[in-house]
Amino acid sequence: RQLGFFLFRETFCPSSKMSSKVDDEFMSATLPYSSPISVGAYPMLAVLLLGLGLFFLATFFVYEITTSKFTRSLKQEVRVAVLASFLTGFGAVFTLLSNGIYL
Repeated sequence: RQLGFFLFRETFCPSSKMSSKVDDEFMSATLPYSSPISVGAYPMLAVLLLGLGLFFLATFFVYEITTSKFTRSLKQEVRVAVLASFLTGFGAVFTLLSNGIYL
């Protein structure tokens, strides 16, 4: 058993000197990940997106209440509903991110 492990290690794992050299080159060539949006902007984006989403949600409700079922346009309903959903969804994501809950 030990002989098989030794052959596997020599075949698939580089020697320690080679490994450290490759790791050092790899680590020096890579950059740490940074968010394309500043962390300080998360609360502002959360408030802005949630506010706009709630505005379009209210617009959708007002449209549904004030128009009769014969004059409603499905295209307009779907457009406003998708926009409101998109904005409130991303607003919720930025709310979680601004509170330190990283998704």
